Amino acid sequence: MVALWNATVSWVGDLTHFESNSASYAGGAIYMEESIVSWQGDGTQFSSNSATEGGGAIYAYVSTVSWDGDGTQFSSSSASGHDGGAIYASQSANASWAGDGTQFTSNSAENGGAIFASFSASVSCAGTTTFSSNVAGRDGGALHLDNLNAVGFDVAFSDSTFINNSAQNGGALYSCQTL
Repeated sequence: MVALWNATVSWVGDLTHFESNSASYAGGAIYMEESIVSWQGDGTQFSSNSATEGGGAIYAYVSTVSWDGDGTQFSSSSASGHDGGAIYASQSANASWAGDGTQFTSNSAENGGAIFASFSASVSCAGTTTFSSNVAGRDGGALHLDNLNAVGFDVAFSDSTFINNSAQNGGALYSCQTL
């Protein structure tokens, strides 16, 4: 696991894997506060990562996580007791990606099976993205957007597909107190 505070980390290269990492709090693979993480390369995989709180794979608090590359996969990651099975973004955090074939598959959390975004967070994609078989125990099988009613908030998806995601409320998307 990588833990960052007030740092910038970037890499270029294909086939980077973060697999079977765990955190007793948040960010099974990457935990970041007031930091920037970015990468360029095809085939990056986050698989079977877990955290008991937010962000089974990535926890971003007042941070930016971005990537540009084809075939990025987030699969089978979980936030067992909290939010964001793959990605948790909060407090002006930004998660963005470009490139085709990004997949969020079989991730799970209490809210936001794949992605949980709250409090002025931004989530945007500029490439084909598939959300499939993600599960939330409560709200937002694929995406949970919460308290995003601040200036600068952005959610933008193009060419995205939502297949077989499930939750008590909002199998694909749940939005609460969002403009």
